[in-house]
Amino acid sequence: PTPRACYSTMTATTTPDEVDDLLFVWDFDWTVVNCNSDEYVPAQFHNDLTILNEEFRRRFVEETNCQDWQASVQGLIQDLLAQGRAAPEAIEQACRQMPYLVNVQETLRRIHQEQQQQHESTNQQRRIRQMILSDGNSLFIQSFLNRHNMQHYFERVVTNQAQWVVNDDDDTE
Repeated sequence: PTPRACYSTMTATTTPDEVDDLLFVWDFDWTVVNCNSDEYVPAQFHNDLTILNEEFRRRFVEETNCQDWQASVQGLIQDLLAQGRAAPEAIEQACRQMPYLVNVQETLRRIHQEQQQQHESTNQQRRIRQMILSDGNSLFIQSFLNRHNMQHYFERVVTNQAQWVVNDDDDTE
């Protein structure tokens, strides 16, 4: 038998012009940035990525029983600080230097411009919003967004909270 091409037609019942509100929801890793931030940032302070990957695996599997990825990331960052391999400022600098795709940044900017135009127009009822919904952490995300002046593009960032804490020994964690 001769193979046949199959075509499917998809029709929308609602067009963008008929929608009152538009919400663009973005993931952070592999979307806003072109990497996995949880892996990229610690990797900037390791010479041997094989050892780093083994340490990630060990922490995730053995210490958290495959239940808490963020605790694994936190542990690696704490090790970097304790070993003197990185300071908080250097870690934030690594966050600010995460790679991104220019086209994605341009898309975010254009949507934001449309938001502004809609907001300024009194006859428009449509509300356009953007948010980030990520399994990353707020410290990495905010460092990147602030550096690239993108923080105002997003109405909300929903993610794991992270912050620097100074312990009783005056060490930063």
